[in-house]
Amino acid sequence: MLSNFSTRTYHHSIHAGADLVAYQKAWGAPPKLVALIKDLHTHHAAVNRSEIDSAPVGTSGGYKQGCVLAPPLFNVCLDSIICQLLPQLPQLGVTICYKIDGHLMHCKKPTEEVLMCVRMYAENISLACDTIEKLRVAVTTMDATLPRWGTYN
Repeated sequence: MLSNFSTRTYHHSIHAGADLVAYQKAWGAPPKLVALIKDLHTHHAAVNRSEIDSAPVGTSGGYKQGCVLAPPLFNVCLDSIICQLLPQLPQLGVTICYKIDGHLMHCKKPTEEVLMCVRMYAENISLACDTIEKLRVAVTTMDATLPRWGTYN
């Protein structure tokens, strides 16, 4: 199995204000959700030290590291990206055979199989393919898909 899980981590950067609204509206986010996220983040942040928040600090864009909205927003966005990416990657990945019979290890006669191409970890995406050519196709397809979502590598 070949995997692309090295320093090629795609960090999501959605900018507050007009960019945030444009991205979320373009991909069908409910207007109430867009308004709520914008209200919670736009133009303010705080520094927490010894469990005490500082006075509000003005921000011009992006979700700062440590912002409580960053992980769930990233996961929602990453899920949407993967849903758009998977149909473009048919027959790519590695086949995993399994049998659910109470014994997950040492399965002698697997009865089910699944083709797995993409694995997601926190803020990372890992691609897995059985040949280097298929992995190149998967990486190229992902590189073409991600910029449409405001991501960079």
